[in-house]
Amino acid sequence: MKSHLHLPLPWILTLTVVGAVKVTVNTPSVHVTRGGTALLPCSFRTTAALNRLNIIWTVTPLVEPKHPLQVIAYEQGQIVESLTEYLGRVKFAFRPTQDASIFINHTRVSDTGTYQCTVINPPDGATPNIGLVGLTVLVPPSIPDCSSDGHGQEGGSIHLFCSVMEGIPAPRFRWEKIPPDGQLLITRQEDSRGSAALTNITLGTSGLYRCTATNQLGSQSCAIELHIHAGGIGTMGIFAAITITLIMGLVLLALFALVLNLHQQSRGKWRDAELYDPARVDNLSAGLHAMKSPDMAVPSLITRPVSRPRIPPAWPSSHILYSVRRSQISLSPVLETADIRNPFPSLSSGTDSITESEEEDEDNTSDVPPPVYRSSLYSVSSGFLV
Repeated sequence: MKSHLHLPLPWILTLTVVGAVKVTVNTPSVHVTRGGTALLPCSFRTTAALNRLNIIWTVTPLVEPKHPLQVIAYEQGQIVESLTEYLGRVKFAFRPTQDASIFINHTRVSDTGTYQCTVINPPDGATPNIGLVGLTVLVPPSIPDCSSDGHGQEGGSIHLFCSVMEGIPAPRFRWEKIPPDGQLLITRQEDSRGSAALTNITLGTSGLYRCTATNQLGSQSCAIELHIHAGGIGTMGIFAAITITLIMGLVLLALFALVLNLHQQSRGKWRDAELYDPARVDNLSAGLHAMKSPDMAVPSLITRPVSRPRIPPAWPSSHILYSVRRSQISLSPVLETADIRNPFPSLSSGTDSITESEEEDEDNTSDVPPPVYRSSLYSVSSGFLV
């Protein structure tokens, strides 16, 4: 009987020697404010000697879940720090042989993620025991930015927007009209933005509106003032009025150009009619024909301006000047026989004929220079032709 009882003892001792490492995590989720210190708990229990103890901390970042990083490690009596962004910020909270907990100083938003504590202590268990700890770095909401969109006129609608640049967890938004009204608005949550709609607005909608963003670490607010206008044609009405004004301006400009063109054309026709007058041309032709006729006495032609003096125009037309020159050429042979001293005998005698004594006097005065006589003749003949 006794021998039978002592046989199983070596077998039982063999089972107790081959054990496993047990890892315990008391707090599976840890929250810390940005810039603070986070303690990540991890304790273990083993029956084997700690000569070959290995502790490895890794993290799967929330921003890059496909790129895990090593945070810190303890390998056979030595602490190995990671060459990542955790360098100099991560330490073991206790001696690694007693507890595997660590702390992280100066926490950042990028530290948020799932941390894994792995403990290996041969010969206890061939498969390592693992503990998981979630870390969330909290950030208070930043000062929100308030804005509005819409037409501030009666009967229209306005949308209010409120957004923040930072805030973990995502803040909750609330729109309200600042007292004395104290009216709460229905706020729609859209990630890091909150919006509210004001429809069928009136003059009473005018006022100051406030948006408040709140999370676990605090709250921040911003405000915006609305001014509602009574009536109005709106943007489309203003655009239509400007378009109509431009069209009317173009039409008036075209009419002005047309009137100016017609005026220029009528003015050119009037000038052509003034330069060419058939009645005036006929009268001048008849005068030239009479002067060239041999039956007509020269003294009667010369004495006509004396009985009816007329003042010639200041600027005679071109065809009148041409007729004057023609008349001088035609009268030159006839007037060579006239008396230079008395070129107008009809003024003294009252008759229309030239006497023989006047012809003799003309021969005696042939030495008088012709330029003097022709000058006086030009003035008289020009008066006659006008």
